[in-house]
Amino acid sequence: MTVSTEIAYRELPWSGVETVFALGFPADKPADVHVRFRAPDGTVTQLAAGVNFTVMLASTSKLVTVTPIALPPATGILVFERRTPAIVSEVLLDGQQFPASVHQALHDRAAMRDAEMRSATDRVAERLDSVEPTLAELAAFMEVVLPEVTALHDETEGYAASVRIDADRAAVSEAVAIGAEEQSATHAAAAAASAALAVPAAAAADASELASKTHRDEAESFAIAAASHAAALAQPDYGFVTDVATDSRDYGSLL
Repeated sequence: MTVSTEIAYRELPWSGVETVFALGFPADKPADVHVRFRAPDGTVTQLAAGVNFTVMLASTSKLVTVTPIALPPATGILVFERRTPAIVSEVLLDGQQFPASVHQALHDRAAMRDAEMRSATDRVAERLDSVEPTLAELAAFMEVVLPEVTALHDETEGYAASVRIDADRAAVSEAVAIGAEEQSATHAAAAAASAALAVPAAAAADASELASKTHRDEAESFAIAAASHAAALAQPDYGFVTDVATDSRDYGSLL
């Protein structure tokens, strides 16, 4: 929905035969539409939704249509007024995205509140221009109208403050996101450097393992050779023939 009109207040005659009132302005919710009845003698009666009338909103434009149920006896004037609550029901969380419809609803309600405040102010000005009240009448009138204008002003200020808070939170979230992105880039660079160092380290490990295997093979060869030498030393064989017993030797006769 978009708010295409600043109308927020209508006065329409009630003759007793009207079956529907198209007000020509939108509302966020049916409960935001208030209806009063002003009798010819100036008496004003607040009417109740669901008892004296019903409110319907168009599906897309949310334009207001009021249907009578049990209105006071004709004739008189029906006063229709929209009053949008100055509250924010949406919960906005840091770091999360929200659809355009959420932002649109916030802006729509803000625009409607502005229109309501302007309408109330214009009615005060029209009243002051059209009559010359006594000081007592003016004081009584302002006593009724000023609280409404003040309330609308306070509601708008409260909404503006909430928007500023949301903007501050968004700025903090953006700063945190930037910091996280920079930290992620640093970690990625460190990981790349570690990967680059891992390649020569792996090659060195392979070379070390190969050298170790070579040394083990050489050690085993040396051990086999040493065992062979030890066995040879344990059983010496120098190639001599064992002498026969001396008593059997014959050296011949002496001359």
